[in-house]
Amino acid sequence: MSTSSRIKAIWARIVGRFRRVAALYGMDKQAIPEPESRQCHAEAMSDSDSRFPVKPPWIQYPGNPPYWGGWRQGISEDWLHDIWFPFWDKLTPEEQKEYLEEYPPPDEDWQEYMTGWWK
Repeated sequence: MSTSSRIKAIWARIVGRFRRVAALYGMDKQAIPEPESRQCHAEAMSDSDSRFPVKPPWIQYPGNPPYWGGWRQGISEDWLHDIWFPFWDKLTPEEQKEYLEEYPPPDEDWQEYMTGWWK
């Protein structure tokens, strides 16, 4: 299964969860994007000229530090565990270094997480 297909399947599962919550709380279900929409899976993919198929967390969820509580709940947790960690774990140490050269961490906290905690 291609990375794009896996992302679409994961996104469909996430949207399903949101739809159930929306129904429970009477929220407008139309506000949740459909799994096939460009907004949903294109945001998880890197630029077409990149050799890496997944954007880093600081681009996917800008303005959020690596210790942000959102990494442990909701859609951002699903993205981190279902897309980011499997992608990062498959990279060799050399590929991880090249990735961080292409997408340099925005601050010392992200640098520490990428080279220490998530290594």
